Amino acid sequence: MKIEAFLSQSPSFQTVITGNLIFSAVSSDLKDLNLGMFEALTLSALFFEKDRTARPMDLKDAFGIPKANISHIIRSLEKKKLLKRSSAANDARGYEITLTNKGEQLCPQIISYFDKLQRRLEKDLGEKELDMFLAVMQDLATLHPRKVRT
Repeated sequence: MKIEAFLSQSPSFQTVITGNLIFSAVSSDLKDLNLGMFEALTLSALFFEKDRTARPMDLKDAFGIPKANISHIIRSLEKKKLLKRSSAANDARGYEITLTNKGEQLCPQIISYFDKLQRRLEKDLGEKELDMFLAVMQDLATLHPRKVRT
């Protein structure tokens, strides 16, 4: 398509396209565990929290995704019996999610996958290049909230 030349020169759109490709690849890798990327990240996040518990809004903020997506992920993981929800102790309107025993048992495999992925990226790209890439991504994220005047 004619737009491909524009997209290939745009850091904004290349970031989105690349992110989608990475999301698909990681989700494909996790298919054997019957998990998507954000489901695996959610379980990992809970694994490292005190009491293996967190609030959905904490996950939303950490992952930078909409609340509706977090709700969908939670429902899916509940269905798979990997986490459970309960009323928040300090907020009657809110709730917390906690790993089940089944979810906790799955976490070492997930964490091992993410650790191997990180080590491979560091090896293939080099730690210095990876650090520079992350700095550029942070710069892009900082620049994007600015309005573009037409």
